[in-house]
Amino acid sequence: MSDLLKNFKTEFFKALAHPLRIRILESLRGGEKNVSELQSDLGYDQSAVSQQLSILRAKGFLITRKIGTNVLYQVREPLIFEILDITRIIFNNHLLEVQDLLGQLAAAEEPSPSSQFETEAISSQRQTNNSSEKDFNTQKDD
Repeated sequence: MSDLLKNFKTEFFKALAHPLRIRILESLRGGEKNVSELQSDLGYDQSAVSQQLSILRAKGFLITRKIGTNVLYQVREPLIFEILDITRIIFNNHLLEVQDLLGQLAAAEEPSPSSQFETEAISSQRQTNNSSEKDFNTQKDD
């Protein structure tokens, strides 16, 4: 792979390395919007949205067009949505793997009848130790 391509990929993914930028791109999935619409959709203040829009625009993710005083933002390359969709699929697969692993761990940790007895015996011993310690502290204070 050429250095030019490696650098492009690095800068491309760096540009996506902010949660608000991802949310902006997702919000623009439905078409162009101005800053006020994005701010309303995302629940962030105007300066935060504008700052992230500026970065996305500088990195080539967005194009703009002006209507009067309104600047409308639009995704330059709709293939970005496929990347976001694939990322969602990878995330869901990861969650399924984690759920499966947690299920296996839970099954492996289910107490057998003998370990249930041992757990109860340890718990009983702890209660006895705590009572003895309280008695000792009470006697010590007298």
